This record gives sequence, structure tokens and C-alpha cells, in this order.
Amino acid sequence: MAVVHNQRCMLKCQSRTICPESAHNPQKADDIIKDEYDLSKATRGNFYRENAELVAPVHLEPEVLKYLHDRAEARGTSLSRLVNELLKKDIELIEAVH
Repeated sequence: MAVVHNQRCMLKCQSRTICPESAHNPQKADDIIKDEYDLSKATRGNFYRENAELVAPVHLEPEVLKYLHDRAEARGTSLSRLVNELLKKDIELIEAVH
């Protein structure tokens, strides 16, 4: 049985499969996904946006995520902003060597 986690839950329990803390109230995937869906009235392309840019998800290992989350919180910034700043510094270092 799969368990759905949110980011805060993953930071606390460090697991993507089973959440040991019942206080999180994770939802069972079986309760979310129906066996069948009626798509007879669906509209193709309803959410298509021609100039939309894809923001690819980046999956971090739990200990890396926790470390960066803690650093971002200590700085009073967002996790995304911190990760982008760190990666930009790495890019500058790589470009300086080549």
C-alpha cells in the first residue's frame, strides 16, 4: 500500500514509502485513485498553454533536502532561492576553470 507524503512530512520522517508518524495523517494512494474515470465530457487541450515553460522537478536525497531546508530557514530564504544561489556559484567555478 503506497502512502502519499508532502514535503514537510518527508523532512520529518525521511521516508517516501511508509510514514511512521500518524500525526501526519498521510492519505493512502488507494483512497485517492479511482478504478475508472468518465472522460466522455473531457476537453482535449483544456490546460495547454503555448508559451508555458516546464520547470523540471529536482529530487534530492532526504539528508540533502533536510540540510538545505535547515540552511534556508536559518538564512530566512526559500529553499529554491538557496539551491539556485549555490548552483550559480558552482557554475561560476566551473566556468572559471574551463
